[in-house]
Amino acid sequence: MKIDLISDEAYALSGIRVEHIAGRKFCVFDVEATGPDEKEDCITQIGAVLLDPLSKNGPCSTMNAEEMG
Repeated sequence: MKIDLISDEAYALSGIRVEHIAGRKFCVFDVEATGPDEKEDCITQIGAVLLDPLSKNGPCSTMNAEEMG
């Protein structure tokens, strides 16, 4: 995986490859932060979506803060 800094607020990821992803169960995370510098910035929000193509409840599910406890 390669991360290229585009600006102070944006970056690009490339070189990510997952074999046979369509048939796999996985979770996608979305992390919002005040910036890309781990020494000066902080995470403000984390979102997640579970993708399971074999689930009886449908391929996608989400969890909110109340469900997490």
